[in-house]
Amino acid sequence: MSDTTTPATAPRQRIQRRSRLVHRHPDPHVRFMSKWVEDEVTGCWIWQGSLNDAGYGRFAHDGRSNLAHRYSYQYFNGEIPDGASVCHSCDTPACCNPAHLWLGSQADNMRDASQKGRLPTGSRRYRGTPEHIVHLIRQLHDQGLRQKDVAARAGVCVGTVYRITSGLRHRETY
Repeated sequence: MSDTTTPATAPRQRIQRRSRLVHRHPDPHVRFMSKWVEDEVTGCWIWQGSLNDAGYGRFAHDGRSNLAHRYSYQYFNGEIPDGASVCHSCDTPACCNPAHLWLGSQADNMRDASQKGRLPTGSRRYRGTPEHIVHLIRQLHDQGLRQKDVAARAGVCVGTVYRITSGLRHRETY
């Protein structure tokens, strides 16, 4: 800048913006291996990159965002069959240690979670409908009110009334 130019009148300098891809290593496995830290107590490889809302690692590869634990399983163990789930034996969503991962169906994964006590049961299962509302819905339904009227009085939607009165929800308290 000369003495007569001010920052406001100085010619704009062109800002060189580099693509984020320039900073990425071309080998996805090298990038993957740099994005986790081992927990010395559990042996989990805790993902240090971005996480989704459920706490699972996200890893960009081949122009797509993948789950880090699925990438890890596939890289170290081979292809994942269509429809298969990659399940965690350690129950840590951010873990991508292939020794902690196993293939199973969604039913296998839910059975594993249930056996380990990780799934809510009873009234904790359906957090949106407290037990006193469930009781009120059943009372009103037993009095012969239409589902629409029960829903209006209980302050819930008709679908909730249907699921509770038909036994699809809260069976254990009926």
